[in-house]
Amino acid sequence: MKPLHIASEPKDFSIPQDLITQTLAILARKRVGKTYTASVIAEEFCKAKLPFVVLDPTGAWWGLRASSDGKAAGYPVIIIGGPHGDVPLEPTAGRVIADLVVDHPGYFVIDLSLTNSNAEQDRFATDFAEQLYRRKSRQPDPLHLFIDEADSFAPQRPFPGQQRMLGAFEAIVRRGGIRGIGVTMITQRPAILNKNVLTQTEVLIALQTTGPQDRAAVQEWVKSHGTKEQQETFMNSLAGLQKGQAWIWSPAWLNVFKLVKIRARATFNSSATPEVGTAQRVPSILAPVDLEALKGQMAATIEKAKADDPKALKAKIAQLERDLAAIHSVPAPQAKVEIVEVPLIKDADLDRLEKATAAISVAASLLADTIGKWKQAVGVRHVPAEQRHPRGERQEIRSVQMSAQGNVVLGTGGLRRMLIALAQRSQGLSDRQLGVRAGLSSSSGSFGTYLAKGRTNGWISGERGCLSITEAGLQVLGVFDPLPTGNGLLRYWLNELGNSGAARMLEALSAVYPRAMTKEELGAQVNLSHSSGSFGTYLSRLRTLELIEGRQELKASSEFVC
Repeated sequence: MKPLHIASEPKDFSIPQDLITQTLAILARKRVGKTYTASVIAEEFCKAKLPFVVLDPTGAWWGLRASSDGKAAGYPVIIIGGPHGDVPLEPTAGRVIADLVVDHPGYFVIDLSLTNSNAEQDRFATDFAEQLYRRKSRQPDPLHLFIDEADSFAPQRPFPGQQRMLGAFEAIVRRGGIRGIGVTMITQRPAILNKNVLTQTEVLIALQTTGPQDRAAVQEWVKSHGTKEQQETFMNSLAGLQKGQAWIWSPAWLNVFKLVKIRARATFNSSATPEVGTAQRVPSILAPVDLEALKGQMAATIEKAKADDPKALKAKIAQLERDLAAIHSVPAPQAKVEIVEVPLIKDADLDRLEKATAAISVAASLLADTIGKWKQAVGVRHVPAEQRHPRGERQEIRSVQMSAQGNVVLGTGGLRRMLIALAQRSQGLSDRQLGVRAGLSSSSGSFGTYLAKGRTNGWISGERGCLSITEAGLQVLGVFDPLPTGNGLLRYWLNELGNSGAARMLEALSAVYPRAMTKEELGAQVNLSHSSGSFGTYLSRLRTLELIEGRQELKASSEFVC
């Protein structure tokens, strides 16, 4: 993967694409390039086809759609809301827009600059953040969230009614990484950005900062990172940085402490402050976006939201109840009732049932006689209940099954299957091979218990690398039905896994054996994202059952072809 290049000096400086799931903070006083720097990062994400969404309360991000001189197209960034929006923004649509960016990942700018009040902005942001965090738990593919003027959404001292919004953004910043969400917080007032989110910063990008309170807030982060010399160098230079200069400090992830010059934007600088006496430039060409596809996606998202909306569901239920009541209010016509007797069981069937009942009675009587003879043979006698556990006397109870001849009864459980598998392979089996053939994981407690019992009784010998059945084991096993091997064993495991993603994955790997598949290839074959939680769960189950081999290159077990 090509790295991201956000600096022109030093020329060899770059950042891995994994930046998409990291937590960044871009701190600086106003008009020295905070949004400019964030836009450069967004350009790099576009180049690498990494999805992102921007919360833009100032209307400064739309320039990503045009080239730097405004004479050519930029990137196909979808703008929702604001004076340059492709579609208008409703303050009540926070959840719907969150569903849109999760279900149709791409490049989105949510322009909040035309909301009528801070309350409307807060309402949208709260609903959006809560739904984004909730939905990404089920779809944890990488997505980066740029939060411009982050102190507005995660304030150090929230006003009444803002606590819920603060909690939503704090959850994204603190725990969003595991759900694939990376965050860039952009602010000119680090002093009023909530400290619970600022302290989570892994990559600090600091431009010129002069305000005493804001420098103090930055210094609180600095105190916990780097050497004393680095801290002094950083703080002493912060107020004197030139426009475009920035410290990039990542003490753990990148292990970087470097002063860089942010490269020039490749797209139109729509965040530039208008200058007196200078005509404001307006791009003549914007990158096109497929508005019909966007409208279709939004319509589908809205319909899905309605279907999942408890209020809408309640309204639909209420309407159905009214319709049902209206039907019941109409008197039903009187119908003539005619009773017809129909025999449920024919005479011939009744005769067969009676004969079967008689046969069952005879069999039950024979079974009772056999049990009685068995008890006499092994000396079982009736002991009154009050004599079974004398007081003050501890008894060790052992559950041992014996046949009339004194041989241990194996039953039909895992130990018997293990002995059958070993009997079918005289040269021996490893514990993994034995587990697959016997329908057990060799790392499970049940397998260990059966193996220990088999060794204790002298039926199984050898180490886990090569286990074999003994003469005593063959004798106690007696006549047996062979276990499936090869393709029959594969069919057995596919049946055990049922109609699941794990079964589809095992079938796909078996179809190309002995060739291996990468996770990406396997995911595409079974219509699952290889980075999704479901894919990981199914893969873990197959590994636990030892039905597949390999880590990066995956292959079906060789037991299915022997």
